[in-house]
Amino acid sequence: MAKPEKREKKREKPRYGTLSTCFWFLKRGWKTYARVPLLTFALILLRVGRSLFELFLPPVTVEKVTGGVPFPELFFTVGLFAGGLLLTNAFSRYIGGNMLYPKMAIRGTVVSDLADKFATTSFPNTMDTRFLRLNSRAGDAVSGNSAPGESTWKTMEDLLVSVAGFVIYLLLLTGAHPVLIGASAVMAAISFFITRHADGWLDRHKEEWDRAWKNRLYSVGVAMQPKPAKDIRIFSLQRFFKDKARRDTRDQRDLLVRMEKAHLPGDLLDLSFFFLRNGLAYALLTIMAVRGEITVSEFLLYFGAVTGFSGWVAGILGGISTLRKQCMELSVIREFLSYPEPFVFEGGKPVPEEAKKHAAIAFEHVSYRYPGAEEETLHDLSFTLRAGEKLAVVGLNGAGKTTLVRLLTGLLDPTEGKVTLNGEDIRVYDRRDYYRLIAVVFQEVKALAVTLAENVAASAGEIDRERVRESLEKAGLSTLLERLPKGIDTPLTQEVWLDGVGLSGGEAQRLMLARALYKGGSVLVLDEPTAALDPIAESETYKRYAEMTEGRAALYISHRLASTRFCNRILFLEKGVIAEEGDHESLMAKGGKYAELFAVQRKYYEEGETV
Repeated sequence: MAKPEKREKKREKPRYGTLSTCFWFLKRGWKTYARVPLLTFALILLRVGRSLFELFLPPVTVEKVTGGVPFPELFFTVGLFAGGLLLTNAFSRYIGGNMLYPKMAIRGTVVSDLADKFATTSFPNTMDTRFLRLNSRAGDAVSGNSAPGESTWKTMEDLLVSVAGFVIYLLLLTGAHPVLIGASAVMAAISFFITRHADGWLDRHKEEWDRAWKNRLYSVGVAMQPKPAKDIRIFSLQRFFKDKARRDTRDQRDLLVRMEKAHLPGDLLDLSFFFLRNGLAYALLTIMAVRGEITVSEFLLYFGAVTGFSGWVAGILGGISTLRKQCMELSVIREFLSYPEPFVFEGGKPVPEEAKKHAAIAFEHVSYRYPGAEEETLHDLSFTLRAGEKLAVVGLNGAGKTTLVRLLTGLLDPTEGKVTLNGEDIRVYDRRDYYRLIAVVFQEVKALAVTLAENVAASAGEIDRERVRESLEKAGLSTLLERLPKGIDTPLTQEVWLDGVGLSGGEAQRLMLARALYKGGSVLVLDEPTAALDPIAESETYKRYAEMTEGRAALYISHRLASTRFCNRILFLEKGVIAEEGDHESLMAKGGKYAELFAVQRKYYEEGETV
């Protein structure tokens, strides 16, 4: 099992280096919200200043007291250092508090870019395992305030403070014993690596932790969702989810116990080095004080510097380690955003104006094999959907109908052959421009959690409200429109709106048809558009489709044959090839597989009508 893990890690090596990613992160922050990098720099100065005030206040106070200076001078000196400490601390807190929302805003722009990349990427990428894995990891990197997409600012700040503090304290300690400086640095480094090894336990078990955490969230969350409410009650799943949540909680607790056990030896060693370092500092500085080599105030200064110096060393090592891990996660964002696109978009040719009015789409010896599949889903298909033609593609489940739709609509490119628009390979066109030609009602339908009008117009901007109503009426949703409390402004689904209206399966499919009608386009594709309808409603719907598609190229995909009678031509698809072709009468007269399937389904419809 160990070897596969090593190969996986090697395969997941970051494409971008730590330094490169740091500069990318800073550049993005500057471009989005320039005050964040500026305020981070100001915070670094304030924190270093605060540390110096903390360091010098005790020895300077002791020096003034033991020197017998007048009270006003003592009061002024102590007040100066205390005031400096107070001001640097106050401004640090003020600036730090005011950076919270700007840093969130920067992270928010990254989240928007990730969403935009996924929403606009070439469709094959949405089926690419590597792309999906990068998407998930990139999302984790900006999932909250503590995620690298925001917390890296704090890491950079802490690291630069530690570097500045290290340099300043090293200069201050030049008057102390060299053994003290070396020992402090070495022991701080050893403590860091001991702690780092213990902290690495969670990294080594991250997958196990994430799985336990997600399981627990699912167990608790699913029982609170309205969608599974019926199943929970009918099948008495309450106890199941409750027991599962307890098991998941126990698994999380066990992981935490194991993590604490892994930390314990490191914590004990770290504590030992702490006492050893402080003991050595006390001993050497005491000897130097007894010998008269340093004063009492210098004793306090050096001892404070030794403690702080060790902290700076640990801070530098820890900061570099943390920054490296964060940049590895941030590099995933960069890799996801720059993921290659198999389709041509803005750089492609615009679709000719003539095609926007009269589009003919042809398959020329098209074959398609899904990545990793042993066999082709479609094999050597050649046919043309002519301008103004009604073409039905029918066949049993698994015949390749959905894949054919994806190829015709430009969601996929053939592995062999080509799909052409008015004789030109569609791969040369701006793919988004090609999408504008086509309106589709897919088999899988889902209303968005926005208003009815926004669902139909697929827009949150300017909406032609009269056109929305007209599209809804043509799609057979007049009755729905009449009963909705706010008309076309009624919100749909309860995912966002508590008063959102839910639609039946048939209503949701008609809603998608209304969206397709609102969009227009020279080609209309209906992929199993009546799957959720009963036979009578199906027949009425297809009559309506026939009227609405008049003058436009229309492709009907179905395993039910009620759509075929009013189509100009029918393709019967079987195992990825065109088994039969013709109109309804000629195929029935042929007495082949189409006729057999039609006879079976006609019997079903006749029985359905007599029930």
